Order: sequence, then C-alpha cells, then structure tokens
Amino acid sequence: MPSLTNLCNKTWLVDVHLVGDFSSSAQFFVTVAVFAFLYSMAALFFSIFAFATCGGYSGAVSFWISCDGQPNTTVTAPFAYPFR
Repeated sequence: MPSLTNLCNKTWLVDVHLVGDFSSSAQFFVTVAVFAFLYSMAALFFSIFAFATCGGYSGAVSFWISCDGQPNTTVTAPFAYPFR
C-alpha cells in the first residue's frame, strides 16, 4: 500500500491505518441484500400465481373473408381464459 505522506502534495503528516477486520460487516450486508432480493422474487411469483386464480377473461375475434366470385363470409373465433 502506498504511503499517504507522499500523496496530496505531501500535506499528510502521518500515515493512517484502519485497525480491525471489516469484512464480516460487508459480508453481512451482502447476505442481507441477497435475501431481500430472493424474498422480493418469491413475493412477486406468489402474487402472480395467487391472483391469477381470482378471475377470468373472455372475448371473440372476427375475421371477414372476401374471395373473388364467392359470397363474403365472417368467421368468429371465441376464446376464454377461465382461471377459476
């Protein structure tokens, strides 16, 4: 590690050294962040699957078919998503 007394235009009078091991607190915060991310993903998936079973949707799509020399025809395709 370079000496601080040679940096900053030699305005540092003495070198400063941290005493102690600070890696455990960093590991703790990384662990908490990973667990928070995993918890939020689990809550998201649970809410998607839980609330997807609470409703349904239905509708229809219509197509108008026109061919030369034949009468026009309308084709209707109903669809539904019953989640109950």
